[in-house]
Amino acid sequence: EPGVRLEATDVLIRGGIIADVGRGIAAPSVAKEFDCSGLTVYAGFVHPAMSVTVESLSQRLREVRQESAAGDLWTRRDNLLTRFGLGDFRADELQALHSLAENGYGVAHLFDGRGVLGPRACVVSTGQGALNPSVILAEGTGIPISLSGGGFGFEGGYPNSLMGRIAFARQALTDVEWHDRLLRRYEASPTGQARPTWKLPGASYAPRPSRSSTAWTTRWRYGRSP
Repeated sequence: EPGVRLEATDVLIRGGIIADVGRGIAAPSVAKEFDCSGLTVYAGFVHPAMSVTVESLSQRLREVRQESAAGDLWTRRDNLLTRFGLGDFRADELQALHSLAENGYGVAHLFDGRGVLGPRACVVSTGQGALNPSVILAEGTGIPISLSGGGFGFEGGYPNSLMGRIAFARQALTDVEWHDRLLRRYEASPTGQARPTWKLPGASYAPRPSRSSTAWTTRWRYGRSP
């Protein structure tokens, strides 16, 4: 309980996570015991936003970049990475997590800032210093938006600018809001209607005929205006 101090208490930790707290806990035979008499034990701090680079995701992004359509400024697939979840990738060793654990952080909210809209974030336990299913506490906890750097396939000017990246992110968020409104309308009166099909944010981008255009069109994917 918050504010309650427990004296002479045992703490059982399994896989970097507190499994039990109390007096006289029967520890497993393989457990390592540490005498912390006279010391204060606390649950680890929580890091709200830790940027990491996972090599297995980096490899996938290189493949995505090669798959992108040449000259397609708006649907560069490495700009829109929300279809990936950071928790879907593995890393046996992440020094950033080791450093956090050594400094008293037990939990971290991890994200990868590449792209304009990055992969879905996750929350992990830092104890193992690795990224794998056993350390993931929650997935899909957020989507990072990066407003720095380029990425639209050419140098200088709009859309490869701060305003261009803001517009790109804004359109993706509009897609999410649009689908949510259509879904609520369907759930309120489903008779005679097809359930709206979800598409990832940004899937509605369609380039103008002219590559010099500074705008894009949005396809009416669901058959009617919200």
